Amino acid sequence: MKKKDIGVLVDYVYKHGGIGMSATFLDNIKDLGFTLIKPMFQKNDISLFLVIDYTQTSYNTLTSLLIVSVKYITIFFALVLFLLALLISYFLRNSYIRNRSYRNPETGTYYRSYLTDNYEKINFLNYYIALIDIDRFKRINDIYGHECGDNVINSVIKKITNLLIKQDIFVQYGGEEFLVLISKKEITVENFRDRLESIRVIIEEQIFRVQDDIINITISIGAFIQSEVASSLQDTIQNADTALYEAKHQGRNRVPYFDI
Repeated sequence: MKKKDIGVLVDYVYKHGGIGMSATFLDNIKDLGFTLIKPMFQKNDISLFLVIDYTQTSYNTLTSLLIVSVKYITIFFALVLFLLALLISYFLRNSYIRNRSYRNPETGTYYRSYLTDNYEKINFLNYYIALIDIDRFKRINDIYGHECGDNVINSVIKKITNLLIKQDIFVQYGGEEFLVLISKKEITVENFRDRLESIRVIIEEQIFRVQDDIINITISIGAFIQSEVASSLQDTIQNADTALYEAKHQGRNRVPYFDI
């Protein structure tokens, strides 16, 4: 309240019998910081005022407390934001590490650990299933060593993934065995059969260089089309594995299909 307004209030109090209070009030005007005034009504008329005076010292004290409060509140929110940033950083780092552990750094394709941790998240009903195995791969490891064997595996993976699309899932299921989930949304059953045959042919026709030698590689593929009748993703893989066993039994380098 401004000082001229206080004068108006004092006049009012004086006219209503508050002579002593108004005199005291006037004596302390020069020391006021601010005044809180609450009018009290009786029969629609002001009968008295509840007046709380704050001296300049009190005002300064309140201001100091307010500044300190704002400071501590600011520090509190800054600490909360810092902890939140640490938490987000922790989850992102763990996600990055987990994602790296899921993928072959040479090819970008998934390891089996990805499948193990995400069985429940993959809707197998949306995919055709195929298991691919490099024929007689043990000979390559025995003759040239595991490092050369790994290079051959990565070369085969890259050739196969060139024939897949973003919606497909490629998993390095075993050492030289691969699981391929091909999206049903993009292709028909005949397209699926044609793609698997294309994969088989492109590997068969490819020349692989291992040390100073040139070698030919073939693959066997076991496929399962009717995933909609399976009870689980593991069930579809088992059916594809049965077809893969049949491919090896028939002489390898072929693509049989499991039929319910």
